[in-house]
Amino acid sequence: RNMENDPLYYGTVTFDKVPVLKSGKAIYDELKDLAARNQTIGVINGESDVITFARSLFPEVAISNNTGQNHADDFAMWEEGKNIVTIEMDGDGNDDDGDESKDVYIGGPPARFAAVIQA
Repeated sequence: RNMENDPLYYGTVTFDKVPVLKSGKAIYDELKDLAARNQTIGVINGESDVITFARSLFPEVAISNNTGQNHADDFAMWEEGKNIVTIEMDGDGNDDDGDESKDVYIGGPPARFAAVIQA
């Protein structure tokens, strides 16, 4: 089979050295601890040699997910008080009969996700 015609084929990759890959238990335990203490989960990166290996092995995934490139500032919009959702009814707000449909406007960072869900 000719792989060059496959849109999911990204070529061949060879490595002189493969880093020691671990189970991810340390990161999982850190996430579990933060969640149990109701703490904000910031950016957690793996070891730099593993990140470099992953970016080389799966470049399209690394690019689409910013693998190893995220910083705490990238998530500032999710900090307390910065992620406010506003819901307003279309019209005068007088809905005596309840049968009339209305548009709902949502503002704040979740608006794009709501638009995707509605679509």
